[in-house]
Amino acid sequence: MPQKNITLADKAETPTGPLGDALPDREEADPRTSGGQPPEPVEDRPNVGQVKPEDYPDQA
Repeated sequence: MPQKNITLADKAETPTGPLGDALPDREEADPRTSGGQPPEPVEDRPNVGQVKPEDYPDQA
């Protein structure tokens, strides 16, 4: 019986059940995304924007 060659793309796909729904906890870790950086602490993240009361017009 010939063995199927498994590629990185095959490992990255989420296996599906008979109805096409995803089967949780059946996929292997995607080797293409290993080595990601951990998130920064909230206090160290850059401030993207702040809202001040002057940004809103007075409501009549």
